[in-house]
Amino acid sequence: MVFYFAGWFEEASFSTMRITIAAGSHTPYTLHAKWNQAYSLREIGPEGGTIFYDRTDYDYRTDGWHYLECAGIDMMARLPWIEPSMYEPLVANC
Repeated sequence: MVFYFAGWFEEASFSTMRITIAAGSHTPYTLHAKWNQAYSLREIGPEGGTIFYDRTDYDYRTDGWHYLECAGIDMMARLPWIEPSMYEPLVANC
């Protein structure tokens, strides 16, 4: 597995990202490094879909997403308001 650096955080739960520390600061900080798994095109992504887009200009400090993955046919069960005839063509090539 390959991982990429996803930032420094103040808590072990990775809630608050710390981007800067003021120059001359003498306050002690405990920071936690977050690492996320890297995915390649056509691999199964973190939500169970197929990765079809990798944002190569991803910047962990400002961007909220890195990959796009298409949902599998099982997603229809989670989206009951969508008619299958509308959804099936979208996932046919996943």
